[in-house]
Amino acid sequence: MKRTALVLAACCLSLAACGGEDVAAESAEDSTASTTSSSSARPSTTTPRPSPTPARTTQTMSPEAEASFVASVTSQTVTENRDALSTQLVKSNGLIEAQTDFRFDETARTLVLAVTSVFNGADYSAGLAYELATDFAPVFWGPEVDSVSPESLVLFSITVDGQAFVCDGPTMAALADRELSEEMFFERCSG
Repeated sequence: MKRTALVLAACCLSLAACGGEDVAAESAEDSTASTTSSSSARPSTTTPRPSPTPARTTQTMSPEAEASFVASVTSQTVTENRDALSTQLVKSNGLIEAQTDFRFDETARTLVLAVTSVFNGADYSAGLAYELATDFAPVFWGPEVDSVSPESLVLFSITVDGQAFVCDGPTMAALADRELSEEMFFERCSG
């Protein structure tokens, strides 16, 4: 159930970033209705809604407005889903001893995560940073954000046992698309 909420949040984030807030709301309502009707023994009496038309026009934003909007939506998503995101993507990892920071820094346009591992050593820190970045990438930088210019995507800062990595939006999008190896992650995100 929580995984579904994360996927829905990511879809709403990407649709909202594309200027399709109404489509995101309709999709969320349709998803809720289909979940309710499929999990219920009674047949649904609601009339199915037509799917949104794919040829819907979107408003074009300036690069600054788009970047600000993506940051705002990301901030709202993190604020509203912090506990679920933390539980599913961080605390469920058996290699993590403690989460010391998890927030969205709207001024820096950066999703910030800091953890300590059960190993508390540099030998394993880099691999764990890659693993966590790989888990976060589909949620905030998944293929749904293709309509957003790369410069508008937010950054990801991850610190594991004091070892920091900062990835730009295009790097995280490549990670979400499984186009980024662990070696390339270290090359692009090491400070």
